[in-house]
Amino acid sequence: MPPQRVHLLKFRLFSLGASSPRYRFSDHAVERYESHFGPLNQRTTFESHTVYMLDAPGLVDEERELAGLGVSYVQWAQSRPNRTVAFLQSSAQGASADPELPILLFTHVPLYRPEGTDCGPLRERGTIREGRGLGYQNLLSPQASMLVLQSLRPAIVFR
Repeated sequence: MPPQRVHLLKFRLFSLGASSPRYRFSDHAVERYESHFGPLNQRTTFESHTVYMLDAPGLVDEERELAGLGVSYVQWAQSRPNRTVAFLQSSAQGASADPELPILLFTHVPLYRPEGTDCGPLRERGTIREGRGLGYQNLLSPQASMLVLQSLRPAIVFR
């Protein structure tokens, strides 16, 4: 059997939020990515692990949109079944299907952590600060991070 190939969304391929008059983001980047590499959110099994590749930039955008509308994650997912929140909710239902397989999570926007929390000895810098600007956000929100953790219950998270 040939090896399985999956593609992980590279953070710099997509910008968060809306374009500005000075900095224009491509309206077609997601379509191009999906036509060449497949869906932004993916679940696959490798050997003895279930691997999730999460469209964290998409989740950040969804958080901004749903906060403006004042709707719950459940309401949001029902009305947008092809987006990241819906992927997480449907994954939560299937995550316990095989509890013997540990879940590995790959995401390019780190999960929330309190200001000043050490990132570990293998990081180039000791801590990461909460910050956002045009086209980027350093961390997922506390609510989005809880949604990810409660939905998937990963054994380990890679960023």
